[in-house]
Amino acid sequence: MWDNMNRYPFPIVQDVYSQAPAQWQYQQLVNPPMYSQECQQNPTPVGNPTQYPPQNMVFYSYNFQQVTDYTLLQLQKENMQLKNQLNKKVLKEEALKELIEVQGNAYISFTESGRVVQLTHFVFESVKVIQYDLFYARKPQLLVKLSIQEKPGMINLDDIYNDKKWITFLEKTSQTSIRIYKSVKHVAILLRSIAYRYAPEVFVPYFGGWVNTDDHQLYYTFSGFRTSAGSDTPESYECAYAEIPYSARAAAEKYLSRMEPVLDKPLRNFFIIWMHTSFLQSILSHLGVQISKIPVIQAANPVVQTYLHRILSVHHNRILNMNMPPDDFAHTLAAYKDQPFVIQYQQCGKNSAENEEILGQALSGGRIPIIKNKKEVGQLAFGTLPVLLSDGTADLSRKFYGIPITATSDAFDLTQCAAVVGESICAADYWSAFLAFTSKHIDELNRLLQTFVPMALQLSSDKEYTAEHAMVLGAMCGVAAFLERFYQELSISGIKILNNGWMSYMAELLEESSAQFAAPEGLADSFIAAAKQAILQNRFPCYQIFRTLSAIPHGAIYYSDTYVCFDRIAFETICQSAACNPGAVKRDLADQGYFFGKMVNSHSYESRISLDLQKNGKKTIRVYKFKRELIESLGEPALFQEG
Repeated sequence: MWDNMNRYPFPIVQDVYSQAPAQWQYQQLVNPPMYSQECQQNPTPVGNPTQYPPQNMVFYSYNFQQVTDYTLLQLQKENMQLKNQLNKKVLKEEALKELIEVQGNAYISFTESGRVVQLTHFVFESVKVIQYDLFYARKPQLLVKLSIQEKPGMINLDDIYNDKKWITFLEKTSQTSIRIYKSVKHVAILLRSIAYRYAPEVFVPYFGGWVNTDDHQLYYTFSGFRTSAGSDTPESYECAYAEIPYSARAAAEKYLSRMEPVLDKPLRNFFIIWMHTSFLQSILSHLGVQISKIPVIQAANPVVQTYLHRILSVHHNRILNMNMPPDDFAHTLAAYKDQPFVIQYQQCGKNSAENEEILGQALSGGRIPIIKNKKEVGQLAFGTLPVLLSDGTADLSRKFYGIPITATSDAFDLTQCAAVVGESICAADYWSAFLAFTSKHIDELNRLLQTFVPMALQLSSDKEYTAEHAMVLGAMCGVAAFLERFYQELSISGIKILNNGWMSYMAELLEESSAQFAAPEGLADSFIAAAKQAILQNRFPCYQIFRTLSAIPHGAIYYSDTYVCFDRIAFETICQSAACNPGAVKRDLADQGYFFGKMVNSHSYESRISLDLQKNGKKTIRVYKFKRELIESLGEPALFQEG
């Protein structure tokens, strides 16, 4: 019976009750004294032997209820001690692990003892991660608005991981002290984690113009109707043009009136269409229309030059010229995103050659190299369509194969030109209406481009211009049709831009440009051949130098035994008949050494001759002078009738 008892020094309650005789289980023992006695020797069993406990076994007698109560109390005490130890461990582990916002003006936490402590006198009202455009050359920053200060603070994103800098920044911004428990690192981690909990990223753009927002194109500008920030100081957009203003019609009529000094209507329409096309460069690129040719305008008259600069650029007080440092030149090209502007070409200057290379790369490849310390550090999309303006002494059309335009004085009303130059013009008055209209009707613009661009490409097979020139024609035709739709929206009648006169004018320009593209080095010989043909066909009056004239003719040729002279009208007319740009021809003639005699200056290519007039005596005029043997070769028919 006792073999299955536990082997402790004394039996437990379960052993006693399970192994004792049945009458023991019901015997009531009330506080019996503990005793011990030796067992007697077992008698010799007779019959059915009765089992007895082993001899010399010692029995211990207990009050079982007392033992049970004592055991439970001990267990409860030990359990309470374990719970206290566990709570202390949890408090120690969780101490200063979480911040709790109290009434929107402080953060509290708990110490190891469970005591509440206040760490700050502020809460984070808003936190934003500011990511800057690469043009700002700025590191990302954290913009922090605290509950007790109106002015937010900013800290570089790298610095918030420096615990001391982070705490110092918060104390300086809040103008309060932060209580430090455990360590600066521990408190900094707590404040950093809660600041980052609701910190959205905000991108600060450097460029405006057309921006895709929620699958919708909107035109954004900074202050002053600029499409770039213009400095290292971050700026926010000032305006997005989504609605056509009520003053749109009056602004459109005023804009068109400023174009009236251009008496040549096809030329006027070209300027109008090109200006609007320049505002759409990003959209055109997005729609797959790449324009790689730009107008190259020769304007000798200073009034015409100033007027063109005013009407062909939005910011007439911002001048871009070829002599700028290359870093600034490339930066400025990028800064005029989706806006027209004028590049004043000047051949002289140490930077002009390098800037010509930058412009040529932008036109041919559609990318602007970003240059820092004379090294290219990246590239941007070429998002603008400038106009090259020269005074006629130099030309870029041969280098960049642009769209050559000669702006002669007789194509302009000089008095009206001067009046427009003197006006105070607000660019946004008119353009805001056109940009808002475009934003609402981009699908229609796309449809028009899909109609006219393939048509122009098909026509290029019959005309004498390249596919690149055809892309210019198709894009401008699409924009012209879109522009007529815009004027209809404003209830402006009588505006017909897309007409046969403009189309013919544009085709001639493109053919002339293509001719320069095909044989840019043969312009001088082309002019000489065209001049001989013009003299043989008697298209100009020819006068001997010593002959007395009643008046100075316009569009004449003068000759002597040693040289032949062309006045400006005759020279430019011959250039046009040869489908050559006059500026490009002059440049090539000078390079070939074909000009003869002393020139007025190093850039004009003109010389002076004296004529005898019947009433006014001698009169000096400017002409383009060549050796006679260059125009009239031996063995060929005589060009001039002597005597």
